[in-house]
Parts: sequence; C-alpha cells; structure tokens
Amino acid sequence: GMNLYSLGFSCGLVAMMLVPAFKAFGLNPASAHYWSTGNNALLGTALVVLCLICIAGGLSWKPKVTLKKYWALLRTSGRVPSDYIRTFGRHTVLVNMGVNGLIATGYILITGGDLNGATIGAIFTIIGFSGYGKHAFNIVPVMAGVLLGSLTNHVDPNSSSLQLAGL
Repeated sequence: GMNLYSLGFSCGLVAMMLVPAFKAFGLNPASAHYWSTGNNALLGTALVVLCLICIAGGLSWKPKVTLKKYWALLRTSGRVPSDYIRTFGRHTVLVNMGVNGLIATGYILITGGDLNGATIGAIFTIIGFSGYGKHAFNIVPVMAGVLLGSLTNHVDPNSSSLQLAGL
C-alpha cells in the first residue's frame, strides 16, 4: 500500500515538526517562491496534444472494448491497491491518462492559473497515477472542493497554493 503519496504525506509531517524546531534554535529557513506566468498558450497546447495522443493511442485497439473497460474503471473506488493496468489493460489506462490530463489542465486554465514547472509536474503526477487509482470521478470532486473553498475565503482560486492544492 505504499506509494508516492504516502512518502509525500510523511515528509510533509516531518517538515511541519522540523521547521518550528529550527526556529526555536534561531535558524530561520528561507522560503523561495519562483512562479512562472504567461506560458499558458504554449504549454496548454502541448499538454492538450499529449493527452489527445494518449486517448488516441488507447482507442487505437478495439475502441468499443476499451471504452467499455473505461466505464468499468470509472466505477471503481480507486483505493489502494488499484492497479488499473493489470485490471483493465494498457489501452484503457491510456484513455484514463488522457482524460485526467485534460481535466487537470482544464482546471488550471478555467481558474485562471498558470501552467509552469510546478503545475505541469502536478498534472504529470495525476497522469502517472491514472494507472493506479485516479480517474475522473475521484479527482473532480477534490478540484471542485478546492474551488468552492476558494470562493468562501480570501484566497483567489488562481493563487499558487490553491492551484497546487487542487491538483
């Protein structure tokens, strides 16, 4: 049941304990915030093309069978272990990867966010984990929750922290 998410969560908890300890000893870790803007057209086009290639590749072999398996994949919970490649095959997973990539890219563009290294890395993480539990029905509610939460507080949905939280 261990995956990248388990490690990321654990590292986050360790950091939450270490930073205050550092500050108690007079060490103030400097934070850096580099955020690229203005590249949405070029990077968005590249991501959309990549996702469409994944979908086309998935549908290149027995498209009816692949779509039937994709609808079955959408009915799974995505809880660990959810090895979609073993269960549904690589063509179905390619379609899932493409759809999830389009959803994630669309989320950033619709909220007025920025496509840059951090957000594209998060989008590629979604695409990668599309073979291991992520699908449209379990990522859209999270994104919608972050967007709804941003509407009820003082943080804009296109702030860097909320863009990454949504992804």
